[in-house]
Parts: sequence; structure tokens; C-alpha cells
Amino acid sequence: MTSKYEAALEAVRRLFEDTSVSQEATRDQLETLRDEIEGMIDTLPSEDDLL
Repeated sequence: MTSKYEAALEAVRRLFEDTSVSQEATRDQLETLRDEIEGMIDTLPSEDDLL
């Protein structure tokens, strides 16, 4: 089973390997990825919750 981290890493690799995608499309996809990562981080428990 592939972890979410491995899946995300593979998606980023594919994004940069695909030269048929314009720079603008790449930028848009990276911004979407950033937003998704920020959303995932926001769902993590705080350090206080872990203690």
C-alpha cells in the first residue's frame, strides 16, 4: 500500500517531468498542491493535544 506521502511525492515528480504542461498550468497545480498540504496540516493535532 502506498502512503499518502509517497503518492504526493510521485505526483510532484510527474508534474515536473511532464514538459507538455505550460509553466502557468504547473504553477496552478503547485498552488493547488500547496493548498491541499496546508489543509492537511490544519487537521493535524496540536502539540498540546499530543502531550
